[in-house]
Order: sequence, then C-alpha cells, then structure tokens
Amino acid sequence: MRGGENFGHLRTIDRKLARLGASADNLVVNEPNASMVKSRQFVERMTQILWDRSITGTGARPLNQRITILESRGVIDSETCALFHSVRLGGNKAVHEFDESRAEAFRLVRACHILGNWFESALHSDHQPRIYTPPTPQELGYDRIDKTGAYRLVDLTVPAHRPGLEFSFDESFPPAGRSWRYTEQRLRELDDEGRIARSASGRPLLKRYFHETYNS
Repeated sequence: MRGGENFGHLRTIDRKLARLGASADNLVVNEPNASMVKSRQFVERMTQILWDRSITGTGARPLNQRITILESRGVIDSETCALFHSVRLGGNKAVHEFDESRAEAFRLVRACHILGNWFESALHSDHQPRIYTPPTPQELGYDRIDKTGAYRLVDLTVPAHRPGLEFSFDESFPPAGRSWRYTEQRLRELDDEGRIARSASGRPLLKRYFHETYNS
C-alpha cells in the first residue's frame, strides 16, 4: 500500500512509528478524520523517542510542553518544532471538532513525511531524502477531467439560513435550510470562468480542481 512506500524506511528506527505513518497515509482517502488522529500519534511517538534519547529529570509532560522543551534544548530546530505543533493541533481538531477534511488530512501526512525525513537524517548522516508518493486524483474522488485538470463536483450551498444568499440562480434556489455558498456576483463570475457544471436535473455544482487543494 502507499503508506508502506512512504513510511517503510522508518521501520529500521522504530516499527511503531513506521506503522503510524503508514496508517495515516492509507486512511487519507476514505477516513480522513482517522488519518489526522494517526498523524498526531505519529508526532507523539516521534516526540517520545526524542524525549527518551535526549531529556532526563523533567518528569511527565503533555505533548505541547515536550515539543517546546525539545526545541529549547536544541534537540529540534524552530522549523521542525513548528511542524510538530502543526500536526499536534491538526490532530486535536480532528478529535475535538470532528474535522473530516481530506485536504487537512493530506497536509498532516505530508508534514509527517517531512518529519520522517528529518528524523532519519538526524540519526544517519548518509541519509538520502525520500520523495513522497501522493494519492492520485482518482483516489481522492477527483474523477472528472477537463483542459484545466482533474476535478470533482461539489455542492454550491451550505447548511445555513442566510437571507441574502437564498436568491434564484440559473433558475435554481437552494434547498430548504440551505443558502448559496457565494454571492450572486461571484456565482456569475464562476459561471463565466467555466467553473460551474449542471447536474442531470439542472442543479448548478462547482468544479473543484485537484491542484487547488492538493499542491504536491
């Protein structure tokens, strides 16, 4: 599976770390929330390994404090520290706010891959950087293509009652309890740009392109 390809090189350092990275990667497409949790666990595991190797006599600390202490002791640099915190916060959001964004899950997995490269290079001077193999557009649901690239069709409405955004557009009104995502002017602009398609019933849908969300 793709996850083994992207994180398998970490098995020689820590098998659990490699499994967590692979799981996060493999879950991106169908279970992005679970993927984000695994990414946070990846960072937690890496932090624990670094902590056990480098820090003594400080007692138990929560993850955010351990990351900050590792930076203050010079174990990790500021850029790496920021990546640790970014994944930690993304994982927290997945747990507490039930975030299910594939784009966010993908971002966290990419961050974990960067951290995996950093970790291996910190331990082995002859380390060669590993290139991340991303999921294909088709795997992520971008199953249509035009001259601009791969895209998928998404709803142009949101679940909210906003009186100023419940107008008729292209002879369509938002369903009950929903409003348009954009103003009428913006919808017209998107239509002129060829960014709006119609369903079989004539309902307008937005073309969301793969490259807009997943810059690999």
